[in-house]
This record gives sequence, C-alpha cells and structure tokens, in this order.
Amino acid sequence: MCACLPCCARAQSQGAVKHVLSKEQQLYYEYVTSAMRGSDATLKTAVFKSLREDDGLYQLLPYFTQFIAEEVTQARASHKHWARARDESLCLWPCDPG
Repeated sequence: MCACLPCCARAQSQGAVKHVLSKEQQLYYEYVTSAMRGSDATLKTAVFKSLREDDGLYQLLPYFTQFIAEEVTQARASHKHWARARDESLCLWPCDPG
C-alpha cells in the first residue's frame, strides 16, 4: 500500500465484486467459449467480430479474462508434456544404452 494514495487501501480491502449475469449473457458466454474451443474457423471469425463490435459485453470481461487465462495455462501444460514426450534425451521409454 502506498501512503500517498489512501484509496489503495480501500480498493484492496473491498475484494472482488461479483456480477450477476442474465440468462442471455450466460448463454452468450457459453456460445463464445464453445466456439473458441472448437475448430470451425468461420464461427470463430464471427465470434471475434461480435466481441469486437458489441458494446454491452463489459460485464462478461472478467469471465472472458478467466477463460483465456485457463486456456493459456492448459495449452502451456499440454505443450510442455508433448515436448517432454518428444525429447529423446529425457528417455521416457526404456532406452538401449548400447
């Protein structure tokens, strides 16, 4: 906390604010995240356009941020696992020392 800005103390002590999403917002979030996990490039393009142009999505921002963070973390873990499996020097399978 900085002494020069007492508002920092208030902001840190208040914690996260929970948003109550409407049914439409919940359905939209599920639609977007499903499209992002899928392989349909046309659908992804349409979703990106919708995200870029719709001004009423600000309440979904924390949810999309969390979704992206989780997807990136999962992709990194998957990539590391795949890289380890491909790295012959790690010798994950029985190696022939000869």
